[in-house]
Amino acid sequence: MPFSVESWWAFLVALAGVNLVIWGLSAASLARQRGTLDADGYTFRRRQLVLSALYVFGCGFRCVLPVYDIPRICLVDTWLASVLVGRTVATVAELAFAAQWALLLRECGRATGNKVVSSISNLVFPLIVIAEICSWTAVLTTANLGHVFENSLWGVTAALIVASLLAMSPRWPRRERPMLAT
Repeated sequence: MPFSVESWWAFLVALAGVNLVIWGLSAASLARQRGTLDADGYTFRRRQLVLSALYVFGCGFRCVLPVYDIPRICLVDTWLASVLVGRTVATVAELAFAAQWALLLRECGRATGNKVVSSISNLVFPLIVIAEICSWTAVLTTANLGHVFENSLWGVTAALIVASLLAMSPRWPRRERPMLAT
């Protein structure tokens, strides 16, 4: 049975709905924990929750209104599916995702006393800002070379994050290492 465009789109929309429900459960869980967490712990989790909201909603938007930017192909004919709107939503979501990683690495570097991880945490967001500039350049000029640079910067950033996690693992409490590995 061939997988139709409609099936693919329905899967994307369903996945966006599942992500939205999981985000809502996370928000409710944090609200219940507010009185049991210290101020710094709650603030960190709250920032992560807000940033994850931007990411989840941005991804959900792109699932409901998918756009293939360079050739200007959209699945739904509406101004909301324009390249300008879609790329803007994606940029906000991707920057929020990068900010989440930067904050997480900063806190982990601080918790483990690893200065290399703390330094890498300061690189994550600027690298992704540059990646987003490359993405916008590709979209505005319709030249895929910008996407090559964008994806390369995402790859370098992911490698730095993995290296940071590996560098922290010996200092991380044993009971929390499975979460770090995940």
